[in-house]
Amino acid sequence: MTFQKLLIGASMAIGVSALATAPAHALSFEFNNTKEINTYTGGSSATFIKGDAQGGTDAAIKALTDNDPTSNVELWSSDENPTSNVGFTTTVDGKSVTVSSITKDDWKIFGSQWLDGFLQAHSTRGITVNGDKVTVGSTTISKAGLLSSLLSTGLPSSGDPNIGTFAYDASTSQLTLDIIGHKDLKPRLDIKLQNRYATGNSVWDGMLTGAALQMTSIQASEIAKVTVGTGNDVQTYFAYSFDAIATGITASDDKESYSGKYTWSQKLPTAVPEPSVMLGLLGVAGVFASQRKFKKASI
Repeated sequence: MTFQKLLIGASMAIGVSALATAPAHALSFEFNNTKEINTYTGGSSATFIKGDAQGGTDAAIKALTDNDPTSNVELWSSDENPTSNVGFTTTVDGKSVTVSSITKDDWKIFGSQWLDGFLQAHSTRGITVNGDKVTVGSTTISKAGLLSSLLSTGLPSSGDPNIGTFAYDASTSQLTLDIIGHKDLKPRLDIKLQNRYATGNSVWDGMLTGAALQMTSIQASEIAKVTVGTGNDVQTYFAYSFDAIATGITASDDKESYSGKYTWSQKLPTAVPEPSVMLGLLGVAGVFASQRKFKKASI
């Protein structure tokens, strides 16, 4: 083996080694308002731990990373009408990621997309859409009216998500959130119930209460705002789903909540290689250039 080949091989090995052996770091989390954080420790007989209580943030971090979707962290816990974006921030692949509750103003950004998704997901469950007409059984309502109410009021009770799992796969740049809620809202909309489910939006409460009598099921998760990046390089996503699977448990307090797991996943922008990797690759390029010069000088 010539010296040049040996040097090239060593340089390439250094570059590849930097890619392959970069140390994995455990995620760290920062919470922007611990008073509005509430952690459920998992299972059907678990307890709740407030974020500002002793060990509160540790319990929240454990719930987010323990791969048990029944343990979860509620982002905004004081009532059913979030007025600010409460949540946590961590770093994955050098990118800042913030997950938070949503407010009425956020609905102006994604309300139209959410409505289309809701109607499409429930087209096999009893809803039909024909132009501006949304029909459930014998009841027809204007799609434009539904959208207008979303953009002006939102669905306040959907803005305080319970995050069961925060996971990031570095090999695919895939971020995944499990959002824990009711597997089926239909039983919770029964007009006979004293504490039946309400969205906080009178237009939607009326539509859903009537729809519950006609539809086979109603599935919709709460919603989280996901912000990736900092400064001028920021991308915003809204995490939600209309398909739930059973968690196998219900909450210890009301014996109804946390029966469904909704999963949202998003491929994040590819991270810029670490400086050490770039130096290794530049070293390889430099060696090739030197080898070429050497060959020319030998002729």
